[in-house]
Amino acid sequence: MIKKLTIVFLMLMVLFGQQSELKNVKLLPFEKKREVVSYMKIVTKELGVKCSFCHIPNDYASDKKANKIVAREMIAMTMSANKVLNNLNFKEVSCWTCHRGNRIPDRPPLKKS
Repeated sequence: MIKKLTIVFLMLMVLFGQQSELKNVKLLPFEKKREVVSYMKIVTKELGVKCSFCHIPNDYASDKKANKIVAREMIAMTMSANKVLNNLNFKEVSCWTCHRGNRIPDRPPLKKS
């Protein structure tokens, strides 16, 4: 009986004592990989891209692709806008608000003169 309890205890320690499986997640407020994957699936649809547009396959933590850096900045911009909009009682914005399923928005912001 003690042996079985010890095995169960060790299994629970392994399951609940693991370090975060997330690597290089700087902005997103998620703690679990499945939460990040779920969010990223939405982003890929809203931008009309695949994961490899921003990520190096088999090395999702890498920052070597410029598109990932830009995406991180755009996510920060969206989060910032949503804080303001929430205080003003407006609906949230997302990648879809501008991109509408396109990698490049049909109507990109105007450049400064």
